[in-house]
Amino acid sequence: MYVEGRIETRSYVDQNNINRKVFEIIADNVQTLEWKPRDGEATEPAETPSQDESSKPASQTNTKDDLPF
Repeated sequence: MYVEGRIETRSYVDQNNINRKVFEIIADNVQTLEWKPRDGEATEPAETPSQDESSKPASQTNTKDDLPF
């Protein structure tokens, strides 16, 4: 994954009076990158979805184990 954006931090005191710090990644651009083997490494071609499956909206191609993004 390639992510462009910024990291924001904020602090707060929780209900147990403990100081907490939160780091949030605010993404402006996210791209899925393709893995390429180094010279001399054996590899198998990556599976690509068929034309029928790639033209469906993501909500129709996800299974119960797939992430929604």
